[in-house]
Amino acid sequence: MVAIQNRSERNRGDRENMIQECKNPIVEDDSHGFLHRNCEGTEQLRIMVAIQTQRKGVVYMKTVGYILLGYLSGSVLYARLFTRLFGKEAMLERSRDHNPGTANAFMYGGFWCGLLTLICDIGKGFLPVFLFLRTAKVVHTGELAIALVLAAPVLGHVFPVFYRFQGGKGIATTFGCLLGLFPYWKPAVILAAFFIFFSLILRISPHYYRTLAAYFCSLFCMVFCIGQRDALLGFVIITMIVCTRMFASSEEKEKMKVRLLWMH
Repeated sequence: MVAIQNRSERNRGDRENMIQECKNPIVEDDSHGFLHRNCEGTEQLRIMVAIQTQRKGVVYMKTVGYILLGYLSGSVLYARLFTRLFGKEAMLERSRDHNPGTANAFMYGGFWCGLLTLICDIGKGFLPVFLFLRTAKVVHTGELAIALVLAAPVLGHVFPVFYRFQGGKGIATTFGCLLGLFPYWKPAVILAAFFIFFSLILRISPHYYRTLAAYFCSLFCMVFCIGQRDALLGFVIITMIVCTRMFASSEEKEKMKVRLLWMH
């Protein structure tokens, strides 16, 4: 935030210097928001600066709008909606961890209930991120803005405003958010690879510890393997949200077991 503020102050100083140096200044605004001097008229310069300021205000409003959209989208718990639709909501409440997520939708609601929940939980993370990034290609947005939009659906799923902030673990929604970075697949592939590894090769049980291991190892790997800092920052926030939910869970935590694939 300090860097952003300093950059804003430097840009403001550059504009003032341009006004003082040019008898007839005008600026041309490129796609990245930089100013180029082409002296013709002080009044025209002021108009262009005002337009640029207004454009930045629109960008900020759009960013806040997508963050709210992502949070509200994440706050819709489809496991509860579909288990109610299939008449299995009571079974979800009797589940071991009371988690309104995809796994329990499959286990207690049946195949179609679980499949619909999976699609919607992924979709509610994918759409806000994907749509925002299409906008970000047109106007310049900062890394923090992209990171917050990336994490907003997971925050909504874990702490949903529609369900008294008692939500799920956010695993499927995390995958949806990472898939929203399309065509940048690497973060989603890394997280999926660690879940598969800890499920099939080095088997960690119960699911509570497997999830923590997958998120922490994915985060460590992304620090060295991905070049986009906005995606990395977003996953840092997501990991903090998911781990907060896991640590605060009231479910009974069994002793962790680690086994190799060929060990029974």
